[in-house]
Amino acid sequence: MPKLYFDEKVNKKVLHKPINSWRGDSSVNLKSRFLTKIVNGNGEKISLSAWNFIYAFVLFGLVFTVLVFSIAKLQIVDGEEMLARSERNKVRITSVKAYRGVIFDSNGEKLVENVPSMNVYVSIEPFIEEDGELNNIKLQESMNTLGGILGGQWESSDTEGNIYDSLSDRVFSIYKDSIYTSKILLARDIDNDMAIKIKSHEQELLGVSIDNGSKRKYIYKDIFTHILGYTGETSAEDIKKYTNLSSGGIVGKLGVERYYEEKLQGTHGKQAEEIDAFGRSVSAEPYMLSEPVSGQNLYLTVNKDVQQKLYELLGEAVTKNSAAGGAAVIEDVNTGEILAIVSYPSYDNNLFIGGISQEDYSK
Repeated sequence: MPKLYFDEKVNKKVLHKPINSWRGDSSVNLKSRFLTKIVNGNGEKISLSAWNFIYAFVLFGLVFTVLVFSIAKLQIVDGEEMLARSERNKVRITSVKAYRGVIFDSNGEKLVENVPSMNVYVSIEPFIEEDGELNNIKLQESMNTLGGILGGQWESSDTEGNIYDSLSDRVFSIYKDSIYTSKILLARDIDNDMAIKIKSHEQELLGVSIDNGSKRKYIYKDIFTHILGYTGETSAEDIKKYTNLSSGGIVGKLGVERYYEEKLQGTHGKQAEEIDAFGRSVSAEPYMLSEPVSGQNLYLTVNKDVQQKLYELLGEAVTKNSAAGGAAVIEDVNTGEILAIVSYPSYDNNLFIGGISQEDYSK
């Protein structure tokens, strides 16, 4: 029989009828058998149909079924394709060049700066066979094709005085000096037209890539040459000496650029990118492993105006006396600081960036 109980939340008596008593009770229709009464904090009764739970269960079942089929498709149907892709594609970790520090005179006049430059590199990974040996034939084919596109616009020499007969010769020589080299500089500071030509032949140019970088610009050329020196491509010896350098990078070779190399070079970052069998990036964008840190700026004691005037006077004196050359220094007698130091004749240190041609060197 029905029982009464007292609901403290509603503060009134509620009739409780056992579910068994619904059978044969005409006062209880079919719909009422699937109603559950819930009393909220305001004393209102909310009806939730049991069908809601059935709908939720069916929806969950459909989602679960779709998920199972998707996993099965990935493992069984697309498994071979995904496996083949994973074998074809590899992850390449490359350095992100840090901006080299800028050099100023005593008044903050810029003497050396960095300017944008598009450079051509070749990655060695696509030419390494499973046994670890270098595939010379594939490498030579790719380099011969690139050489035909570049013409004479490639690095046929370096700052160490090495002269290369061909791109292949350059790559083989650099790789021989350091088998751990993964990326070799082939051409520096190409223009947009050349970049488009190279891109249009990328299927034939295994391992070749174009990177946006920077190069040094010596603003006053020969006036500060003997003070500033110049930069050049890293050699095997440079990489051994400076732990932060890699092949194809830039290092100070002479003057202030060399003496303050560790302060100017900064710290290169690292990035990871997925590459295909041709050495081309297939990543939407590289994943930055560590950010590059720019090098420190240098302020010299020399004064640009004093340096320029002294160079002019020295040049006149050398010419007037038919001398082979000369040198001059202006020093602050109170502090001992060098205000100007010149040598005549001089040369344009911009020509030494990335290697000087035999013709320019002879001049």
